[in-house]
Amino acid sequence: MKEFIEKLMETLYLSLQESMNQKAWIIHQILIYSFTSTSTKSNSIGLFGSLLADKSAVGQSYLNIVQVRCHYLLRYLISSLLLSGNFEALADVALPVSQQEKSAYSDVYTQFVEKLYNDFDYAGALALAKELGKAAKEDLLLKNHADEIQTQAVLLVFQVKARIYRTVDLADLISESGIKNAEEAKTRFDENLKKEGFSIDTSAAGTADPKALQIIGQSKDAKVKVFQKTVELVKRTNTLFSHYQ
Repeated sequence: MKEFIEKLMETLYLSLQESMNQKAWIIHQILIYSFTSTSTKSNSIGLFGSLLADKSAVGQSYLNIVQVRCHYLLRYLISSLLLSGNFEALADVALPVSQQEKSAYSDVYTQFVEKLYNDFDYAGALALAKELGKAAKEDLLLKNHADEIQTQAVLLVFQVKARIYRTVDLADLISESGIKNAEEAKTRFDENLKKEGFSIDTSAAGTADPKALQIIGQSKDAKVKVFQKTVELVKRTNTLFSHYQ
């Protein structure tokens, strides 16, 4: 995909406006393919999210188009990242953009990301996770993925909470996620946790409350990230303050 886009842009001599139009066209073509492809040979559902979130591969220019001209594409960015399990990009890319564009655009998708990663309001995020499913059912491109979007969003709320408290109530997880089978719920939850460097502590089975899953993982957990982001925010605030002195 990267090679195709680079070759296409290199062979065209475009003005700034024409370049923006071309990139907007590419974004929408990949959007449609990502959410409608029936191919089983590639992870097409994550392609749209990668185009906008993977700055090391395609840079910032496509995400800039979303911010400047196509705010509504944020819902598809967040959905793509949820469905593909790219949770780090939700916090590192989708959250900052949602906050930056809040005065111009806000919907249940951006509100969910803010509520979870900025406010750490788990009850509020859980309520919005269920609204995501309803909103997706009304969207032409997302309606076939609505149930999975809601399930992934609910699991993500428990993931973020578990990374901080290092435990999760299995009964609550099953009840809120809609996954009726306990083993399936544990398996899916564990698969998502592993994408962020965490996992369910299987060695703790039988030694503690069987309804409470114990979480283990890297030391650089959510608390550390919150602290680091707070330090960065203080630095930016001080820079701005000194600029206007």
